[in-house]
Amino acid sequence: MSRLARNPITIPSDVKISVNDNVINFEGKLGKSSSTLPNGIVVDMKDNLLHFSGENKALLGTVYANVKNEIVGNSQGFEKD
Repeated sequence: MSRLARNPITIPSDVKISVNDNVINFEGKLGKSSSTLPNGIVVDMKDNLLHFSGENKALLGTVYANVKNEIVGNSQGFEKD
């Protein structure tokens, strides 16, 4: 398992997330978005935490980072340095 994916992602209170089959939907104060999970990646949501698992270890860290960026983008937005 990816070292990143061992740690769950905390969901902020202003972001709503729903997981349906292999699609994660995000809704925050700055907009809505969705992300499709690759085959072999499983996301479980428990107590405002997202837990990642799956057989495809090569994509596990990538999916973790993409989901984390979706949460930041929908809640805080991004700024150019």
